[in-house]
Amino acid sequence: MSDVDPIFARLERLTRTPPPPGAGGFAVHVPVVEADDGQEEEGCDLLDVVGLALGIVYQGASGQETRRRITVSSLVSRGDAVLVNAWCHERQAFRQFRLDRIGEVVVLATGEVFDDAAAFFDGLHGRDPTAEALAGCRHSLQILAYLARCDGHLHPDEQEQIIDFILSTAPDPSCLDEVRLRRHVAALYPDPATYAKALRALRLSGGDQVRRLGRYVQRVLDADGILDDAEFEAALQAQTELSRCPRG
Repeated sequence: MSDVDPIFARLERLTRTPPPPGAGGFAVHVPVVEADDGQEEEGCDLLDVVGLALGIVYQGASGQETRRRITVSSLVSRGDAVLVNAWCHERQAFRQFRLDRIGEVVVLATGEVFDDAAAFFDGLHGRDPTAEALAGCRHSLQILAYLARCDGHLHPDEQEQIIDFILSTAPDPSCLDEVRLRRHVAALYPDPATYAKALRALRLSGGDQVRRLGRYVQRVLDADGILDDAEFEAALQAQTELSRCPRG
């Protein structure tokens, strides 16, 4: 066990961020009794999928329809099926959802509704300057978004700092679609496990982005003028870990 493993274990035991609010007419409904759908599993991460907070209408194996809020961690192909691994905010546990049983997707932060779940996820494969910028700082985004969401609310000034961070990492910021960046940041709602994984990834990669991230962690914390206990503890752990990353 490394000297930072206890830090990651503690992060993963932190009280989870408040569940994302419903959007528009999306009303939560889950059965009283439900079989365990599985647990967190590594999969192929699509470009913009990790940390997204979604409302889904899902038909279980019994045919019963449920409506719940999830934060996506990955997608996994298993045989002919594609499984969505996610934290279920209604069950407070990791669950797996077959993509072909998801009838509707709602992006909770924006209220956008997609009737075709497969098409929604397939649309996150794009490759362009904006997509490349998001991919290049995806781990940093999970950290900044988690810190901003610790109090259950993404303040506009916090969002502006995160957008500014993305722009600061791009070779040519003028090529990026800021509307798309804002939509993506607003949709992020990472949980502590995703946050801890992002710190692990940065520990291995390091580089100039780590130095920049350290500055923006403080900027995000200062943006709304409020620092609660959850933000303070998570930020302290982040700064401690970032100080140990290779600087390139």
